[in-house]
Amino acid sequence: MTTELDRLELELRSVPGVVAVGYSGEGERLAVHVVAVASRAVADLADRVQRAVHLCAEPVELDLLLDVQA
Repeated sequence: MTTELDRLELELRSVPGVVAVGYSGEGERLAVHVVAVASRAVADLADRVQRAVHLCAEPVELDLLLDVQA
């Protein structure tokens, strides 16, 4: 799973506006946390992040935080 998470992190960090990626969870329940800055984000940010997360073989919970203050 580590290689898959490394690929996922690289894919997510390549999306314009994404500034941080993290993971949490235990066992089969994995949560992917993505932080993006609104002023740098592309219009289809949510779609691109969601497509990247769907590359995972295991189901994941997605937490997308959009920072509008930065």
